[in-house]
Amino acid sequence: MLSALCFITFFVGLTTHGLTNWQEAQRALAAREMSLSGNWLYPTINGQPYLAKPPFFYWVQLTLAKVRGEIAGEWELRAAAAIAAWIGVLATYLVGRKLLTERSRADSESFARDAAFFGAGMLATGVLYARSGRIGELDIWLAPLVTVAIGGVAAAWRTHRAATLATAPCGFPCGPEPTAVAPLLIATLAATAAALTKGPPALLAIFVAAYGGIALWAACSPDIPASVPPRRIALGGLLGALVILALTWVLLGSAKDPVVAAQLNHPVGWPLLAGIGAALGILGARVTLRPRALALWRALTRTHFLIVLGVPVVALLAWGRIVGSRIGPAAAAAWANKETEDNLNILVPESPLKNLEAMSYGVGLGSLAAMLALVWIIRRKPRFDPGWYIVVAWLGLGFAAFSILGKGIARYLTPLWPGVALLGGLWVAYRLGLHGRSWLVGRRLRVALGLAFALLGLAQGWWYGFGREQFSGGRSPRALVRELLDSGIQPDRLSTYQYYNSALDYYAGTRVQPIGVTGLRELTQGGKTWDLSDLRADLRLNGPRVMLVRTLPTRRNSGLPIDQLQADGFLLEPIATSARFTIENGRVPMVPVRISLPDR
Repeated sequence: MLSALCFITFFVGLTTHGLTNWQEAQRALAAREMSLSGNWLYPTINGQPYLAKPPFFYWVQLTLAKVRGEIAGEWELRAAAAIAAWIGVLATYLVGRKLLTERSRADSESFARDAAFFGAGMLATGVLYARSGRIGELDIWLAPLVTVAIGGVAAAWRTHRAATLATAPCGFPCGPEPTAVAPLLIATLAATAAALTKGPPALLAIFVAAYGGIALWAACSPDIPASVPPRRIALGGLLGALVILALTWVLLGSAKDPVVAAQLNHPVGWPLLAGIGAALGILGARVTLRPRALALWRALTRTHFLIVLGVPVVALLAWGRIVGSRIGPAAAAAWANKETEDNLNILVPESPLKNLEAMSYGVGLGSLAAMLALVWIIRRKPRFDPGWYIVVAWLGLGFAAFSILGKGIARYLTPLWPGVALLGGLWVAYRLGLHGRSWLVGRRLRVALGLAFALLGLAQGWWYGFGREQFSGGRSPRALVRELLDSGIQPDRLSTYQYYNSALDYYAGTRVQPIGVTGLRELTQGGKTWDLSDLRADLRLNGPRVMLVRTLPTRRNSGLPIDQLQADGFLLEPIATSARFTIENGRVPMVPVRISLPDR
C-alpha cells in the first residue's frame, strides 16, 4: 500500500516539467558532466570542480544512467530523488515498527504497526517531503539513510537493554554482553552513505536522534532509580538559557557583515533560543547524575557510537584528501572555506523561528499529528517505551541542533521529517485504540486517513507530474532555450545579465555566460562572471550576443536592467518568442534581446 502511494506521489510524470529549482539544476548539470567525462570521483560545473556536496547523489544518477545506457540527465535526476523518497517511506515504516515495539506490552506490536504505517503514510504525502522527492534535491537521500542508521543503533540498544535485564535486574550486566554486529554494521554503512551525501549535517541528524534519544532515556526514564533534585533542574535550565543568549549576543556583535547579522536578528528568535538552551541545560542536569550518566555511558559503548559515527568521518576525510590531491590543495581549501561559511551559521536568532514554521507544515498531516502528539504527551503523560525517546529526540533535539547550527532553511530539516511523522503516528495509534463516536478515534479515523492519503497522493502526483507544466511551465527555461537554439542562435553566444541558473547551461549544452552581479560566487557558477568591459571586448571581437534580461529591477538596483544597458551605450533589439521564462517564483519575466555595440 505504501509503495503504491509512493508510485503515484513520486514517479508519475518525472520529466514533464523542466528544471526549475536552482538546486536540482546544479545536480543535473554536474551529473551530466560526470557522465560525459567518466569522472566519478568528484562533480564538476562547466569543467570546474564543484565540491558543494560529496558525490553519493551523483553516483545514484550515474548508476541509473549506466543501467539505461544513457548519459545522466533529467530522468536520472528525478528518478534518483523519487527512489530516495520511496525508500525513505518504507524505511520509516520498517524502522518505526521495530523501534516502537516493546515486548513487555501485550498490545505493543499492533500499536507499533499502526504508528509506523500511518506515520509513513503521512510522510509520503507531506508537503516538503513530497517536494524534495520530486525536484531533485539531494537532501531527500538523507531521509532513508539517516532512518536506517537510527534503526541500526536502536536495534543494538535493544540488544543491550535485553542483556541488561536478563543478567542484572538492578540495571547493570554482570558479565560480557553480546554485540549486535549486523545492526551496527548496517548503521555504519548507512551513516557513511549519508556522510557522502551531505557531510557533517547528516551525521548530526543521526547523532541527535539515535544517541540523543538514548541520552534522553537516560535522563528521564523512571526505570533508572535516580531522582533529580528540583534545584538542580532549575539551575541547569537557567544556566543553559544564559549561555545560549550570551553566545548569541557575542556572535552577532562580532559578525563579519553587520548588515546580514541585522537581517537575521529576529526578536522572536531570542526567546526560542533561550528555550532551547534551557531544555538542553535541564537535559544536561539530569543526565549527569551518576546512575543516569553510568547508564548512558554503558548504552553508548554497547552501541559503539565512535565506530558508527567515526567510520563515516574517516570516509569523508579520505574522499576529501583524494579529491584535494587531484584538484590541488588551494582549490580544495577554497571549497572547504566556502561550505563552512555558507552552512555553519551558529546561533542565528531567525533560524529557530524559520525551522518552527517549516515543521508546522513540512510533513503535512504528520506535522499536525505531531503537534497533537505533543499536547497528548504533556496532558496525558503516557509511560514512554524506550523507542519513544528516540522519536522525541529525533524531532526535539534535531530541531534544537539545526536551529543552533543552521540558518533556518527548510530543506536542511529533511532528515528530521521521518521523526516528525513517527511522532504523529504515535498519536494516531493512540487514537485508533479508543472507542467512541468521534471521527478522531477508531475505524472512522482509519478510514479518514486512508482517504486523505489517497487524495493527497493523487493531488501531488498530478501537480508535479502534469500541473506544474500546465500552469507554471514558464518557470523552467527549457522551452525558451530550445526555441532560441532552433532559430539558429549559437549556444555559445547566449548570456544572461544579473542572473545565473545552471539550468540554462544544461539546456544550452554549454556555458551561458553570466554578466554583471549575479549574487553567486564564481566557485558555484563554475566560471568567471563578466563585467561590462568584458562584454564590450567580446562584442567587438565576435559580434552580437543574445542576452536574457529581467524586466523588473533587482533588489540591489532600482533601475530597469534594459535601461541601464542602453545608458551604458549598448544597442538592444528584442527577440520575439512564443516561450516564456520567469524567475523568482514566476514573478519576474526574462526576455531575450540581441545586444551589440553601435557602429562607429
